[in-house]
Amino acid sequence: MLRQKQGIRVILAVANRLHTELMAAEFKRRACGIEVVGLAFDAAGLIQLAETVDAEIVLSAAELRDGFQTGAQVVRKLRNLQPKAHVVLMLGSSNREQVIEAFRQGAHGVLNGDETFDALCKCIEVVMQGEIWASNKELSYLLEAFSEPAPAPITNAKGTTLLTKREEEVVRLVAEGMTNREISVRLSLSEHTIRNYLFRIFDKLGISSRVELVLRALDSGSPAPVREQITS
Repeated sequence: MLRQKQGIRVILAVANRLHTELMAAEFKRRACGIEVVGLAFDAAGLIQLAETVDAEIVLSAAELRDGFQTGAQVVRKLRNLQPKAHVVLMLGSSNREQVIEAFRQGAHGVLNGDETFDALCKCIEVVMQGEIWASNKELSYLLEAFSEPAPAPITNAKGTTLLTKREEEVVRLVAEGMTNREISVRLSLSEHTIRNYLFRIFDKLGISSRVELVLRALDSGSPAPVREQITS
């Protein structure tokens, strides 16, 4: 159930000003425990809000006023500016590449244009609890990505390997779907040691979840910028 007493602070970004204001008004009308603390209509405005307004959720359309996929392209920067915030992207459609890229950049959830407002409220609550929000179809895209060939060593733009051999081994086992316990048994290490390895890996790569780690490992493109602070 949605929380009634302590509101979830949300930054809302949609290209159309009227649509954005109507969404904010609907959250208020429903008294569903969601408080819109800032409105944006383009990527620049969204980044400015993230720099000045404390929020727990950033809810942004993938396409803002300044172009196609501009909302999606600033996800990682939003995570840097609001390290404790969870980012949810509203996609025009459940396109495989857009879904995978959204999670690769650090989104905690994705919604497509067919979702109801009730689903939107539920999504915010679920993501706020630290879970991932995606439809079965969208999750299948991630599973397909996980089933692709084992990732090559993760490098920076200069081709320098970012992780140690042991860290790369941990990444490979995570990509195979193993839990910390299973990895600890495979490597004959304690679970605490595995958690420490993951913490260091997350810190080096500027990510904060296993989903991001697998997608980052599978990504053959440029590395993501390293973030100064990681979230749990």
